[in-house]
Amino acid sequence: MEGRKRFFGGHSLHKYILDKMMNQLALLSFVGPLLMFGRRYMDSSLFSWRVWRYGWLLWGLILVVYWVVYFIRTYPQQIADYRRYRTMQKYVPQPKAKLRRPAKAGAR
Repeated sequence: MEGRKRFFGGHSLHKYILDKMMNQLALLSFVGPLLMFGRRYMDSSLFSWRVWRYGWLLWGLILVVYWVVYFIRTYPQQIADYRRYRTMQKYVPQPKAKLRRPAKAGAR
């Protein structure tokens, strides 16, 4: 997860997408081995049913479809908004920080 800075630098939209994608894939990959080896080592248990493996496969397909739809429909608008925001950050002046001066002793 921390290697994303190397790939994306300061591109916060791509970092957000990668984080979201990796969180979903981590859940899928955690459940997968349990279901694959459950049939062999957990005979007559709830996890040995084939419906769980087909459900897991369906879950993976739903994630793929979700990301394809996201990159076709939503991503172009988000990347345009992000580029517009970055352009504004370049040309709109930022407020200057007030410099703190040491307090002077008052005249007595």
